[in-house]
Amino acid sequence: MVLPKTLQATPIPLMMKRQRLADLETPQRLALGTFDMEHQKTGLWCWAACTVSLAKHYGLKGMTQGKVVNDILGVTEDCSVDPVPGPCNTTGSLYKALTHYDLLENAIGGAANDAQIDASLDQGRAVAVEIAWDDGGGHYVAICGRSQVDDMLLIGDSLYGPSIRSAEWFPSRYREVGIWLNTYFTRPPKGS
Repeated sequence: MVLPKTLQATPIPLMMKRQRLADLETPQRLALGTFDMEHQKTGLWCWAACTVSLAKHYGLKGMTQGKVVNDILGVTEDCSVDPVPGPCNTTGSLYKALTHYDLLENAIGGAANDAQIDASLDQGRAVAVEIAWDDGGGHYVAICGRSQVDDMLLIGDSLYGPSIRSAEWFPSRYREVGIWLNTYFTRPPKGS
């Protein structure tokens, strides 16, 4: 078995408390050093923030969370202004957004396995995750790093900031009690 190459981890810049995959004391780690998860502009825009963060990671310019909301939901008001108009502050589908912007390689129901995560990270691609909370609602995050030794995941989260979590307990003990509902394997848009 050929192990994916290891990359030197660098800080993931966010406007919140910063943590790094380099904080893990392991000789082998995979990380997307250039991945920057934007802080979501409203409490319901994790899907839009994740879309913009992935688009920027793959080199797309001019993306804003408000533009994503307008493009995907067809809201007629300008969602890029402050304060965000009421009709714009709504949930949306990361699947639809990734498909619209040609950023989706593949989607599967449930959790990805270690080999799938490693293969994506080795190609410089984040793995987006849809979490369903036990008490209702959900959240979208991105896996942007994984330790191959102690099975820790670096999670890019647009609401809570980056964190390092045990793969064994993600997402069942992540913030709230939840399940890994869907996995979205991302890629650069074709032709880029």
